[in-house]
Amino acid sequence: MPVLRVIVLWHQHQPFYKDLVTGEYRLPWVRLHALKDYYGMVKLLDEFPNVHQTFNLVPSLITQIQDYVAGTTRDPFLEVAAKPAKDLSSAERRFCLQYLFQANPVHVIGRYPAIASCQNAFVASLWIKRISPSAHRTLPTCRFSPGRLVR
Repeated sequence: MPVLRVIVLWHQHQPFYKDLVTGEYRLPWVRLHALKDYYGMVKLLDEFPNVHQTFNLVPSLITQIQDYVAGTTRDPFLEVAAKPAKDLSSAERRFCLQYLFQANPVHVIGRYPAIASCQNAFVASLWIKRISPSAHRTLPTCRFSPGRLVR
């Protein structure tokens, strides 16, 4: 029987998210994927020693990962996520609600009812503000403790 040889090539790329004027990262995807996906894909190969794959990392991705490793990044997403909730300013809380829910609403956020409740309250408040700018004051505040975030 003839042997079929297959080449598996993973092309890992990310746009250059760093604002060269401010030095601030505009989106957190390089950090998040580096922590969650890139290493895990390679590590998974430990379980399959006879499977060989190639991982191609583009220069813009490598440069951004090196910034994070060197600690020279300014990542507003990480800055607000690392702060205790009680220390967040109003602007930082709004930033959290607006930008830290950029995940699949069913498969990621939906697994955590307290977080889904916060997202739903925030979305509802945006619609209410559009209809009646003063009505949003009557919405309940979203509160949850870390213990409630566990499935």
